[in-house]
Amino acid sequence: VRGAAPSVARRVVPAMPVRPPTLSIDAAPAHETWVLPVFRWLGLWLVVCAGLLVALHSVLRDAHYWDAGGCYVHEARLHLQNGIDLNKIRQQLPWYLLRPPFYTGLLSLFMRVFGTSPIFTHVFHILFCALLPVASSGIVKGMGGDRRAQVLAVLLCVSTSIYIAQITIVQTDLPAATLV
Repeated sequence: VRGAAPSVARRVVPAMPVRPPTLSIDAAPAHETWVLPVFRWLGLWLVVCAGLLVALHSVLRDAHYWDAGGCYVHEARLHLQNGIDLNKIRQQLPWYLLRPPFYTGLLSLFMRVFGTSPIFTHVFHILFCALLPVASSGIVKGMGGDRRAQVLAVLLCVSTSIYIAQITIVQTDLPAATLV
């Protein structure tokens, strides 16, 4: 604007250059960003499951100890009979024998599909508890650990004596740790 005071003059802002989209390894489509981590997680879980089942195959046919047989497995069988009606299950069990319905409910679904023999309940428990080393790997990754630290976390978890001792017993100590 001619003749106008400098403070009133219109300022021209240069246009921002538009960059064309580029293809790179880092720029994955949105639907592919979750696929690789899911397959890594699933692969790690399958490796841990296979290792635990091979290492613990000798105890899969063992009878359940009193707490597992009298509480967890018994409650899962009640879930098979009564479905999700917790009131009927509570009527058939004393209050001190009631266990978390999430774990016993999943165990009953597994028993419905595969059978009620001790081998299948032990296998379910091992498959469920195999999530704990995978979860520990995810925690290490979330804290900024590299691949070596994640592998170390998995190895330390599965080699801990309390983990090996508890994984052969059908109870909710390890599954609860997995869910935390």
